[in-house]
Formats: sequence, structure tokens, C-alpha cells
Amino acid sequence: MAKIIEMPKLGATMEKGTLIKWLVNVGDFVENGDPIAEVQTEKIVQEIEVDSDGYLLSQLINEGEEIPVFTPIAHLGAKNEQVALHESTNQPQAVLNQKIKRTPAARRLAQDNAVDLNKVNGTGRNGLIVKKDVEAQLAKQLNVTPLAQKIIDAKKIDMSELENSTTGKIRKADVLNLIHDETPAYAEEYIGKKLEGMRKVIADNISQSFYSAPHVTMHVEVNVDPLINLRNQLLPIIEQDLSLRISYTELFIKATEKALIKHPTLNQTIVNDEILAHKDISIGLAVALDDGLVVPVIHKVNNLTVKELTKTVKKIAKSAREGKLSPDYYQGSTFTISNLGMYEVDGFTPIINQPNTAILGIGRMTKKPVVIDDEISIGTTQNISLSFDHRVIDGAPAAAFLTDLKYILEHPLEALL
Repeated sequence: MAKIIEMPKLGATMEKGTLIKWLVNVGDFVENGDPIAEVQTEKIVQEIEVDSDGYLLSQLINEGEEIPVFTPIAHLGAKNEQVALHESTNQPQAVLNQKIKRTPAARRLAQDNAVDLNKVNGTGRNGLIVKKDVEAQLAKQLNVTPLAQKIIDAKKIDMSELENSTTGKIRKADVLNLIHDETPAYAEEYIGKKLEGMRKVIADNISQSFYSAPHVTMHVEVNVDPLINLRNQLLPIIEQDLSLRISYTELFIKATEKALIKHPTLNQTIVNDEILAHKDISIGLAVALDDGLVVPVIHKVNNLTVKELTKTVKKIAKSAREGKLSPDYYQGSTFTISNLGMYEVDGFTPIINQPNTAILGIGRMTKKPVVIDDEISIGTTQNISLSFDHRVIDGAPAAAFLTDLKYILEHPLEALL
């Protein structure tokens, strides 16, 4: 009997997942442990693996579709096994047919343009019908001249929008008229991209955070010359021991941990209108990727030395950029840091990474005149911003936290070590 494959629950807080890409086609044989699809959840992409051998008999979910966890997404079973529709709560989008093997993209294009797949010659593996095969059949049905077809291919024109000319063929003039009538002169300057995958998850999370939590942001300027001196002292020590270079990020994380110990009201999360106070301090660290942003978590920072923290941060950040972190590393943060100090950004207003109730934003270091002991000199300053959820945190506790964080950063030797 065919086995139903469901959208897995990849994390404790996961409720939905978006199927980004099918990795195998209907009719393909897969072995235990083989990945069959990629799923986007909690800002990361995970592969869905099968736990037994068999043939993929159906694909119940379209690429880009978001569904709840435990929703059936496919069937796995014996070759040519028929799948009963009542086995799934979904209407199957692609069911194995012994005579017609096609990709989901080919199926959708054929359905949208009333192309009979029985008349399509498959050029894929073992006669599999792919999207370009359906496009070729559609061109035959529409009776397109070779020159017109070249323009269609180059401009990626939807052939269903074309109409036959008076001669019964689609010619170059027909295609150019479509471009002229429906495409603005400046259209080639823009590239349309659907909001989907990681970008959509980020957009949804940020929108929810911004509109559900009353954001208040405070700013403070810090003299970071003492922090720079401390890092210079630690560099050779840690590099000799770990072959790693300590960065300002690790020092900021440690300084934030020390400030949170004194101000535990900022080390809270809010879930379903319940405020959760946390004993341990777990810092979410915003890491930029090519196509988005992820926030891996350094768990229990309060139990790590500066040396241990350096090793942990480097390892987690590297794995996050390579997409190799498990879902556990994206959960459990109690506070978040977003560091843009490597860019030409003086300061910014970060959006809270829910369910956290506060986030720290770090701008670049800048040399400027500073006053020390009533004397003007050139020093290095840095703008720090704190956004907090005013439902949970009032202005005075937030200001006190920033005040103590400023002191720790300006006196790091006594505060951090």
C-alpha cells in the first residue's frame, strides 16, 4: 500500500512550511534517506527525506505552496501502484500515469494552455516530458513561424497571450505588436521577482513583528577606544590557542550578556500574551546571506568564556552561511543583536525578532572629537540602538540597560573579564 509523506514538523515552533522545490519527479525511484523536496521554514531551507525505498507516485503540493505541518505532500510506493484519492486530504496535483511521465512545470503549462500530453514528445530522461517539450507542442498548435519563435524565446513571452494573424500563422509582426502594445518602453530595466521562499518568510515575520509589537527605539553613543584596546590584547592570545581571530561581535555579545544579567526584564519573550522570563541568556545573531537574513542562536552565552564564545560564534556563523545548521540553532533566542558595524552605517532602527522583546543594533565605528576629563581629543565612537516592545518593557528599564551597556563597553577590562 502506498505510503503518505507529510510536511514534517522541523522545529518546536514550526506550524507551517513552504515547499520550495521538488528534487525528484513523479515516477522516480528513491532510496531510504534520499531527499525529495526542499522546504522553507523559520528562515531556513531544509530537505525532506524519505524513510523507505520506493517510487514517488504523486506530488500533492505545488512548488511555492505554504501548508500546515503534517499535511500530506506526496505518495511513495511500488512501481505503477495506483493511488486512491481518499488517502490524502489534498487534491493530488500530479499522480503517476504509466503512459505519461511529466514534470510539475510541464503539467501546469499543459493544463493552462489545453495541451494534450499524449501528443507531446518527451526529451527528458526515459521519455520524461519537461516544460520545453510542452512549449514546443504549444508552438506547433499555434502555428508559429521560426523567426517569431526566436523572439518569443528571447523575450520569454507567454504564448497563450498570442493570437493568430489573418494568414493563420503567428508571425514576427504579431509578436512585436504584443511587445509594443503591452510592454512599457522601460520594462527591460526591471526584473520582476515573486516574493517567495526565504524572502517571503522574512517579510511575513518582520511585518508581524512591526505591526503587533509597539516599537520604541533608544540610541546611545559609546566611546569604544577601550574596547578596541582590549580586542588588540586578546587577538594574539586567542589566535595562538584557537587559530581564530576574535571580532568585536563576540565582545558585544559578552557585554550584552553582562548588561542583561543586571536587567533581566529585557531577557524575556512573549508568547500567546504570556511573558516568559528566562534564566539563561541566549543571543540571536543576525547573519546576512545572499538572498536574505537568518538569526542563528548562541545558546546560554552566560556559560561561555570569551574564548569559548569566539569559537562558537565562528562555527555557527559559518554553518549558517552554508545552510548547514539544524533547526535547533534557529530557536530559543531570548535577545537579538544585529551588527552592521562593517558597513558605512552610523546607526539604524532594528525591528524586534519575535518572540524576543528587544533587539540591539550596532552601527559603524567612527573617529571624531570626544571630551575626556574636560579635554577634547580624537576618539572612536559607535552608535548603539535598542528597539524594545513597549507592551513588556517601559522606557526607564530600557534606558537603564543602555546606560549600563555603555559603561561596560567603555570599561570592558573590568566588566568582561
